[in-house]
Amino acid sequence: MALAASTAACGSTPPSPSTDAETTVVARWAADDGSIVVINVVLGQDADRRRLPELARAFRAEHPTARVIVTFFPSDAGPERFVIGHVPTDGGPLTGARPSSALATFDYPRPSLTPTAGAP
Repeated sequence: MALAASTAACGSTPPSPSTDAETTVVARWAADDGSIVVINVVLGQDADRRRLPELARAFRAEHPTARVIVTFFPSDAGPERFVIGHVPTDGGPLTGARPSSALATFDYPRPSLTPTAGAP
């Protein structure tokens, strides 16, 4: 998590098409232990913006035990779509000037409540 406070440029990673034709993953960062995954996604020109929550949940499903942060950019976004900046590890908000985008954050799933031995 030491890298979490620094800025990671992901422009050298080639864009990888997602399984959904409406999106392209253009930058991805993951903590060494896999506890945090950050994904920058560019929407296709004809993408239905009403599907953003559904698309975000699909990316979240790929990393069920991690804190997942997905940022969606329009198809005409500039080079900022290739850069992942400050990643908050304390549950705080993303800070700093950002271009027009949509953000979805998913935290760790809650642990299941299982009764312990001897508990009433």
